[in-house]
Amino acid sequence: MTVIRILIAATLMTPVLASAQTAPSPEWPVSAGSYVRIESSVLGSGFHKGNVVTATSDTLVFQPKADAPAMSIATPNIVRLEVAGPQQSHKARGALFGFLIGAVSGAALAAATYKKDECGTAICVVPDSRSFDATVGALLLGVPGAIIGAIVGAHPSNTWVPVAVPRR
Repeated sequence: MTVIRILIAATLMTPVLASAQTAPSPEWPVSAGSYVRIESSVLGSGFHKGNVVTATSDTLVFQPKADAPAMSIATPNIVRLEVAGPQQSHKARGALFGFLIGAVSGAALAAATYKKDECGTAICVVPDSRSFDATVGALLLGVPGAIIGAIVGAHPSNTWVPVAVPRR
């Protein structure tokens, strides 16, 4: 029971992984060649990703794919525009969450299935207690959970930085 309390306390005390600094917001006009995602009624519903060909004070020329023709979009028609920031992977966060999920599951499973082992006249080498079994279960499932979490979190993703679009 002590191990389960320690695991719960460690889970609750884990700091929220948040960035203390935010990236500066890019200003209008957006640089040519920037990878962006744009929401505009001209393009249809939802975000559309592509590259900026040019941007002037009242128009954005957007190319959704390399082989697609570029399209001009007036700034009043742009609902939202975001520029791709640096790509980030979340290996550490994935490993942490994987370890916590595996450790809590392993501890709970081992504690729930604990059965007192009678050594009889032989000398017991391994401690026989529910908390020891819970600790072993936490390690046995926590380590693979951390590895799987790191693998899942290794896939890089873009961070999107909003751009203030001038309205005319």
